[in-house]
Amino acid sequence: MSFTGLYWNAMSYYWSGGDSPTWTFDLEIAPATIYAEDTISQYQDLGDECYVSAGIQSYTTRDPSTGVDQPNNVGASNVNGVVDTVWDNNVSSVTFALSLGSQGSGLFNVAGLTAADIVCKAWVYG
Repeated sequence: MSFTGLYWNAMSYYWSGGDSPTWTFDLEIAPATIYAEDTISQYQDLGDECYVSAGIQSYTTRDPSTGVDQPNNVGASNVNGVVDTVWDNNVSSVTFALSLGSQGSGLFNVAGLTAADIVCKAWVYG
C-alpha cells in the first residue's frame, strides 16, 4: 500500500466566557484507506479554568460492494466527544471537532478568554 496524498486544514478560534459551541470541519474524499489525526498547535489560557478539546468526532466508511455509507461515531465513547486518531479502510469522510471554554473570572474580572489553533490531517493510502 503506497501513500497517495495528504489533506489538511488549520482552524483557529477564541472564546470568552462559558462553554463554546463545537466547531467542525468535514473532509470528504473518494473512499480510501486513511490515517487521520487532529492536533493542537497552539493554546492560550488568558483567564481562569479554560479548556480546549480537539479531535475526530466521527468518520464514514463506504461498503465497496453496495456503496452504502456506514457512520462511525467514534467520539461518542469519550467524555469530550472526540478521539485523537482514526485508521480505517474505505473511509469517505472524517469530521474533525474543536471546543473551547472558560469557567473562571479571567483578566480584569471578566469571563476568561481561551484560544486555540488546531491542524486536521488525513494521510491517504491506496
